[in-house]
This record gives sequence, C-alpha cells and structure tokens, in this order.
Amino acid sequence: MDEYKKIISSLKTKGVSFTQGMSLEEIGKIEGFYSITFPDELKHFYSIELPTSNGFYNWRDTSDSNVALIRGVINRPIEGLQEELKDNFQDNDSFWCDKWGEKPNEIKKANEIMLKHYNNAPKLIPVCLHRYIPFVDGIKSTPVFSIMGTDVIYYGENLISYLEMEFDLRKRSDLIQDNCKYIDFWSDLL
Repeated sequence: MDEYKKIISSLKTKGVSFTQGMSLEEIGKIEGFYSITFPDELKHFYSIELPTSNGFYNWRDTSDSNVALIRGVINRPIEGLQEELKDNFQDNDSFWCDKWGEKPNEIKKANEIMLKHYNNAPKLIPVCLHRYIPFVDGIKSTPVFSIMGTDVIYYGENLISYLEMEFDLRKRSDLIQDNCKYIDFWSDLL
C-alpha cells in the first residue's frame, strides 16, 4: 500500500476529515493563485485525498474568508520574525543569525537584512496549524517546521514523519534532528 494511503487511513482513525483528492490541474491553479509551489510529496498527498479538518487548510475553499486565512498563514512566519525583531531589538539576547553578518544598530537596517535573506529563502507552504513545509526544487523529502515567531523547530524529517508525530502515530522523540535536511534561512533559525 502506498505510504500516503496508509497515513491517510491512520489519520481518519484520529478524526481527520478528507475530501476527494485534487487533480494536478487543480493543484496548479491553487499554486498560481497563491504564488506558491507545493513540494512533490505534498502534491502526492493532496492528489490522493485532501485533509480538511483538525487544523489542515482547505485549499479548495475560495471564499474570501478562507483565502484571507491562507494568505495570512503564508505570511505569518516572516511577520512573526519581524514582530520579534521589533519587540526585542534593544535586547542583547534578541535573535539574529550569524549568517546575516553583524547585527546593525538600527532596527530598520536589521529588518532590511533579514528580509533580504528571507526573500532568497525557500518559500514555506502551510500544512496544518503552524507547521510548514518548504518548497526546495530537487529535494524529494523535505523537513516540516513548526514556526511560532522565533520558535522554529523541526517537526518531521518529511511529510510522513511529521503527520505521524502530529497525530500521535509516532513519538516525537523518534525525530532525529541530524536526519533533517538543511533548509536555507529556516534551519539557521533553529
């Protein structure tokens, strides 16, 4: 049995509701509408059946409120980082990645540097609640991140391991951080 069909069956036992899978044409329209690209593993998952409950996003729902929700969730990681930078800028312990160079003395300049790196980073696709999978061309098994402001952690080595952990089908302690692929910008925030 396909590992995605198996995980869908397990998620159904955990109360997750699903609708008919999406065609590749439908997925392409959604990607164009939101200016995103789903990683192959997410496309495969959504093509079998589309989860629509328990924190998953209903990509088919084009109501104004749902479109605003999804757009907000897509922008939440950078907005959270900007808010954290602003709120704690004067703190010596405020977050700053070494890869970005020396932290400037002015918040405006710091924000510009962070945005420059963010704009060159892989785009995050919301999967469920505040869990995101980045699109990185050429990578078949992409880690899933949990992102709340500057609280960024790996939450799965790939989509399947994330779903197993999120829905208590696998212990969180089974996640070995070293097995997670490095993702520019996002892994640097860990």
